[in-house]
Amino acid sequence: MRAIALLAALALTACQPVPVDAPPPGAFPETEPAVAVVDGHIIPTLVVDAITNGLSDEEREQFENSPQYAEFQDGLITQEILYRKAIAAGAHESDNAQLLVALAAREAIVRAYMEQVGEESVTDEGIAQEYEDRAVEFRREEAKASHILVRDAALAADLKAQLDAGGDFSALAAEHSIDPGSKDKGGDLGWFQRERMLPEVADAAFAGAEGNVIGPVESRVGFHIIRVDGRRDSRPLDEVRGELEESVKAAALDQFVREAKEAAEILYPTADGDAAEGTGAAAPADDGHGHGADDGHGH
Repeated sequence: MRAIALLAALALTACQPVPVDAPPPGAFPETEPAVAVVDGHIIPTLVVDAITNGLSDEEREQFENSPQYAEFQDGLITQEILYRKAIAAGAHESDNAQLLVALAAREAIVRAYMEQVGEESVTDEGIAQEYEDRAVEFRREEAKASHILVRDAALAADLKAQLDAGGDFSALAAEHSIDPGSKDKGGDLGWFQRERMLPEVADAAFAGAEGNVIGPVESRVGFHIIRVDGRRDSRPLDEVRGELEESVKAAALDQFVREAKEAAEILYPTADGDAAEGTGAAAPADDGHGHGADDGHGH
């Protein structure tokens, strides 16, 4: 019987989970894919995801293909090397380090939470209302045009003749235009308000009918061949949705923080060790001796 009991005890012990030491503060989850592997430790691409959160796919791709990305990657590697040395030296166990870690954790947690609150505040109804509230801002006449800009008047006249004969506007813009901002986009200037464009170009774009090719038109920067691509009285909601979302989020977060502070009980310790009662909106007025506007004891 004793032997059976001993075997049973051993079996129960074998079934108990083996304690696993908690990772040190600041340790990354070692999951693939990796930015780099340093002394066997993975720096996951999740780190890049977190840091670049909010960038569009195009902006993220541009960043990863830029010289700054190599510097960013080297910074992560250097940090990993120094982090491992600091952990090995027990630096994370000091009171100062633990306080700094706590502060960083609070900031990260609050930021993530506020991002969640902001995202949850965005609704189609809220966006539509924000668009309506800012109608005056968006309801302004705009034109859309493309142009070919050259220095020489004779070349401008020749290009206009080619276009009148059925020439390809985009191809001619790419070949001849000296405007670096539009030549690789077929000469496209996008949508613009009259006051935001060269007066000569604006006058032609706002006067011409859609599809008209006008020019040459001379301005202080050269000779333009201008194609009128469209006219509208206001910017559509879909085009400004990103801007509207940020505005809705900002207003919702301001209100959220204000209401959270108003609902909290806040006490301000005084010089004599008592606590003066305050509110989330403002601290109690100081009477010049470290006391609030009341008797200094929160009564």
